[in-house]
Amino acid sequence: MDLAETMKNIVAKGMQTEMGPPGGGSSYSAAPSSAGYVTEKIYMLLQAYLQNKGWNPSIEFLQCFSEFKDASMMPSTAYLQMMASRVALDSQGRLVLRENGKIILPYEHFANAVMLKHMNGPHGLHLGLEGTVRAVMESYTIGRECFGMEKEFIIEVVQNCPNPACRYYKNQLELTQKMGHMAPTYIQENEATASLLRSGFPHSTDFQAVSEILM
Repeated sequence: MDLAETMKNIVAKGMQTEMGPPGGGSSYSAAPSSAGYVTEKIYMLLQAYLQNKGWNPSIEFLQCFSEFKDASMMPSTAYLQMMASRVALDSQGRLVLRENGKIILPYEHFANAVMLKHMNGPHGLHLGLEGTVRAVMESYTIGRECFGMEKEFIIEVVQNCPNPACRYYKNQLELTQKMGHMAPTYIQENEATASLLRSGFPHSTDFQAVSEILM
């Protein structure tokens, strides 16, 4: 399975389990399963709203409205105004959260953004799970309340990375962790004894004294 197919499957799974069925009209904002995510169409609508300082009949705005109407996906005005009050445009025209300046992504771009961060490790290597989560959180909003992806989604993307070397590393890491849990309890005692032996025996010829030290 290649990268494109893997990402498509992850996004499709997320749409089914997290997004829920799309709402129409004023009922959109009342659907808890779909609240909190910004789809590509809502993203374009918010961009047009912020660029035009309101709901002016610009070409871009009318185009967005037409697409929503055709798909029966037009959110309520109150819901859009609530979202618009929490977001702004950065110097590159991207949506950012006013509270912290983090970038807001359309839901459909979540998986691709995670993979780009995951593959951006040192010397061309992939980042580990913690490194990927940290890199994503540094740039993008996290959690539905901030119109961002959940940490569980990031974990799923990393775990499903199709890169053979990355998969091998994760398997080896998992095996090492399992072996660590199975380690015998006498290792520390052996290490203590080895440390004593490395320090050398006392110069005393009293065999009993040496025996007492080793015991």
